[in-house]
Amino acid sequence: MNTNRTKDSSLSLETLETTLHQQVGPHVAVREPDYDAMWMRMEADLERVSRSAAGGRAASRARMRKVALATALGAALIAVPAYAAIQYDWSDLLQGREGIQTALAQGLGQEIERSVTRDGVTLTLHTAIIDEGRTLILYSLDGEERNDAFSGFSKITITNADGKTFEAYAYAAQSADSGDDSYLATGYFETDWSPSASSEAVSFSADGITFTTDAETKLAFNASDPGTYRTDVHESGIAQVELGAFAQPDGQTLIRTTLIPESGQEQAPSGSLAAYDRAGKLIQPVKASMYGTPDGSGGFVNQDTFSTTDLLQKGVTYKLLYSKQSEQIDASWGFPLVLDKSKMAHASTRQKLDIQFGSGETAVQLKQLTITPAQIRIDMDLGQLGYTPFKEYQLLVDGKAIDLGFRLKSEKNLKDTVLFTDRPADLQLTADSTIELRARHELLNHKGDLPAPVQLANIGEQKQSLTASVGGYPVTWTYYKQEGNLIVQTSSEDPNFGGIGQTYIGSKRILSDERSFRIPGDVGNSLTEIYHNYEGDSAEMHIFSYSEHRPEQEAKATLYSPTQ
Repeated sequence: MNTNRTKDSSLSLETLETTLHQQVGPHVAVREPDYDAMWMRMEADLERVSRSAAGGRAASRARMRKVALATALGAALIAVPAYAAIQYDWSDLLQGREGIQTALAQGLGQEIERSVTRDGVTLTLHTAIIDEGRTLILYSLDGEERNDAFSGFSKITITNADGKTFEAYAYAAQSADSGDDSYLATGYFETDWSPSASSEAVSFSADGITFTTDAETKLAFNASDPGTYRTDVHESGIAQVELGAFAQPDGQTLIRTTLIPESGQEQAPSGSLAAYDRAGKLIQPVKASMYGTPDGSGGFVNQDTFSTTDLLQKGVTYKLLYSKQSEQIDASWGFPLVLDKSKMAHASTRQKLDIQFGSGETAVQLKQLTITPAQIRIDMDLGQLGYTPFKEYQLLVDGKAIDLGFRLKSEKNLKDTVLFTDRPADLQLTADSTIELRARHELLNHKGDLPAPVQLANIGEQKQSLTASVGGYPVTWTYYKQEGNLIVQTSSEDPNFGGIGQTYIGSKRILSDERSFRIPGDVGNSLTEIYHNYEGDSAEMHIFSYSEHRPEQEAKATLYSPTQ
């Protein structure tokens, strides 16, 4: 990416400074607008208009804030800093982050421009975007040239005055991609934390820099062979890797790659499987892969699903790809900061909702709508549901659909979820705008066992199948033994069946040692479970839950309307 100072051939920085001094005088400070005064003027003007329209009757303050939703945003966004000494072009780094780019362009970032050097590496914090429930800090790394890649920091934290620590993650782009060799890397730190007040004194720390090189281990694995393939690695914290292939419905094969860490390894090892055809071309998975799922025995499982035809062609080869540490700098880059969100807050609006969304067992409560220059978010209370009940969420602004993502506000609280999106740069809001939330494709999760257990008989190495009803859906149970382990696979040809959550055996509730995982809302419904060292020749199968899809079901609610 390009982080060089923005150059304007028609007007140099020196010319701009001279022009400003000529216009306002050399001793007059160039100040940003007074946001507090601006906000009060806007509300006063709006209240006067409201009183006039209503024959002199004053509207409630809550009503005024609702009507001012778009007006406040539009006016505040015009109030950009009158002059900035240094500007950087972060557009390459922030591709796909329209809201952040818009906030930067409107001057709503907090300039930091502070550096700390440790062991010849300088970390510079450039600009902070401090939003509702989110803080993003743009940074660059400078130092001696290295041939190896900057891999990241071991830990990034923000600590407030009370000593409470909040973790952040780092996204980095190598300078080699931008053609600018003056930087080791550029990127941003991001956390779900933001100041509880308009400003807050904090300590920011980035600890432990790692540089890596790409590494690989060739795997003598064959997807058509039964059993588990194992080989030693002893690099990058990976002691051993295990692979197993499992046939799936619709001509697909699931490959489970288990990374077993070295003894004493605290962090989960990182590596991925790559499959190549005989021409050396990478074979792409047919659905989203899943990485790093603990297997309960100290290993970490990756799942990749391929077309069976692709894997069974002649000459297919496999590799385990990972990064190998080449250098570690055990130092801390610390910054005392005062992070101020007042500029963004004055260009933002919140609307309390308290709206029931959906109906029946999947009903949830919408708590608050927040619109800022950088994002749109809806706080949602899931109650006892425990999952987001629709596959797709969209915000409708005057009929224009904007896709929303969703995340938990806290991993410790499964009730509070946020629907969010970066605010589109071309989104226009006015006091006459109508804002709606629409959800499509309902997901139902049914807890509880089957009316009668499924009996697996004559278990042996030969695959056997039977069909049994689960919630009215025909489900095929395929079972067999492999290396002394019982393999149980369940699937249904009905696409509205979402899949079984987990099985267990008998009244003692013997749990499977390994199982495949699905992404919520995935159209696939197959489940593969492995019961290690199973000695019996029969099994009484029970389930904890199953899910189903209702793609025709929708929910819709109006969040803001000028007629309300």
